[in-house]
Amino acid sequence: LNNFLQSGFDFTDEEAEIRSKFVLMNSMVSIGIVAMFIFILFLFLNGESRFAAAGSFFVFFGLYLLYALRRTDYELKDMKKSEKQKSTKPDRTDNHEMHEDTEDLIEKKAHFEHLANHDALTGLPNRKFFLDRLEDSIDKAKRSNAEFAVFFIDLDHFKEINDTMGHQVGDEVLRIVSERLQNQLRTTDCVARLGGDEFTILLEELKEIYDAEKFASKLTAVLREPILINNHEHCVTSSIGIGIYPNDGSDAETLLKCADTAMYGAKHSGRNAHQFYTKDMTEAAYERLMMETGFQRALEKEEFVLYYHPLINSQTGQLIGLEALIRWEHPEMGMMLPMRFLPFVESTGLIIPLGEWVLRTAAMQMVEWQKKGFNPGLVSINVSVKQLSTKGFVTMLEKVLHKTKCNPKWIELEIMEDYPMQNPDLSIELLQKIKKVGVGVSLDDFGTGYTSLAYLKHLPIDKLKIDKSFISNIPGNSEDEKLVKTIISMAKNLGLDVLGEGVETKEQKLFLQEAGCNNIQGYLYGKPMSVREVTRMFERKIS
Repeated sequence: LNNFLQSGFDFTDEEAEIRSKFVLMNSMVSIGIVAMFIFILFLFLNGESRFAAAGSFFVFFGLYLLYALRRTDYELKDMKKSEKQKSTKPDRTDNHEMHEDTEDLIEKKAHFEHLANHDALTGLPNRKFFLDRLEDSIDKAKRSNAEFAVFFIDLDHFKEINDTMGHQVGDEVLRIVSERLQNQLRTTDCVARLGGDEFTILLEELKEIYDAEKFASKLTAVLREPILINNHEHCVTSSIGIGIYPNDGSDAETLLKCADTAMYGAKHSGRNAHQFYTKDMTEAAYERLMMETGFQRALEKEEFVLYYHPLINSQTGQLIGLEALIRWEHPEMGMMLPMRFLPFVESTGLIIPLGEWVLRTAAMQMVEWQKKGFNPGLVSINVSVKQLSTKGFVTMLEKVLHKTKCNPKWIELEIMEDYPMQNPDLSIELLQKIKKVGVGVSLDDFGTGYTSLAYLKHLPIDKLKIDKSFISNIPGNSEDEKLVKTIISMAKNLGLDVLGEGVETKEQKLFLQEAGCNNIQGYLYGKPMSVREVTRMFERKIS
């Protein structure tokens, strides 16, 4: 009866078919046993003991069958209970694997977070991390009424290392620089790499401005130390700008911008130096932005113009040549002299297209003057170190001369005195190629650099130009007088022409003449002139 009422009722609804069959089987067996028991009792009472004994066998068989079904029921219940425990309580192996997967996910998350906030090359914090840290420092400084400094560091001429030595060497330089910067910090400070060769430092707990000055001087000295890579020494200097909270800005972006602006001020003052931010620098930064955005337009709309400064033979008074000097007729900032925009052009690499424009424009002008029957002699064109460092400089020179049909003898390139000493062997090789083209070469501002006499005699040059800083003090300054006479004598002994720059007085002209230098340039014979003024000068001489 218990089987009949309860067996199979622990099954789920999804197992209804099994349950119904189980209940039906229990019911049929139970009813059959009861009926057989009544039938056996009836036989026994009627004296049919033999048939009653045979029927008892079927009763016992039915009871055994009920026992087996009941046992099966218990086994099914135990199996379901075991499965339920397994589904609700994972085994230790599953727990271990799950723990390992969780740890792996945590590690990967931490790795990706590190990549998002750090520079892959140096391992330093990146711009995002630095700005977040800077915001935290501002909040802390507001509460404690404290000051701190932000340093913006840019490596000088780093692009030249990449161009000449390769990016692998450049990357190694950046890693070494980052290590040097980290070694100078306290635990409260932070250094980051913004990208390229630009780094920033947050110097907290600033007691006085002098501390920032000392720290900047220390950084400059540390970064200036030679870097040895593959048994080759690299000398890297830096330009550092400094912004102070809260004097220069009360938010992270403004402080960083002020330090960046001050860094450009350090570059313009000669590099390998540091400068604090001043409000005047904002105007300079705005001017720089105006020049940067207007440069391409200036080339296309011919805002650049060339002026020409006469080179004179002081004995005869004859014109022997002209030096081409660039001007920028900016629509908003007016006429700008080279000293105002060339530092910007040099630092951005825009000197390459601008230098090609100057060469092409001067060559075309020489051809035009020659066609009109004028004799300007030659035109002297200043060439920067960056121009000479480009691989295709000589090819560009040949193409310009070919397209303009300019005689190479009409062109003279002026190079700075310190260029040959950066890499004497490569410099001599390049200058020899330029000489093969047929173009003349002069060494500009001679006396201000450190040209070795041992290399000077091997340089394929035609002329030395004595820097005007020596001319301005003669006669009267005995040291400059001796130096000028020495340069003139040395040039003569080496078979080179010599020219004195910045001659403004008759006394200076006479001194140079007596010392053996007849070629002069300066305001004594006139200021730089426009193309129209030079053309009129030629026309007056012919008439």
